[in-house]
Amino acid sequence: GEYPVLVEGHGQLLSRAFANLLDNALKYTPEGGTVIMRLESLGDGCVVSVSDTGPGVGEADRSRVIEPFERGEHPEEISGTGLGLALVRAVARAHGAEFELGDGVGSAATPGLRAAITFNHLI
Repeated sequence: GEYPVLVEGHGQLLSRAFANLLDNALKYTPEGGTVIMRLESLGDGCVVSVSDTGPGVGEADRSRVIEPFERGEHPEEISGTGLGLALVRAVARAHGAEFELGDGVGSAATPGLRAAITFNHLI
């Protein structure tokens, strides 16, 4: 059977973080692309991830784009403040969770982005 996944936290902040991840993926994924939101159990915790087929973020730039006011490679093409991923990281840290970026579900040429929040403890 299916079991609920429960984490202790601030509902509004977590909702905002998940919404930011989805918003980011939808903004950067071209029409006809794919955005996948997934919840996976992981031992005593879980991972919430959003993966896309957008242009992605190179490994060397991943730590930079989660800083406040930093943007992707072509910020002039995308609206927003540059606070989205920094806010997600702050919310994750406030909940004792880890936030990381990796390759998404695109091709080798355009790998997309996977943004994942790992909660180490469920209630």
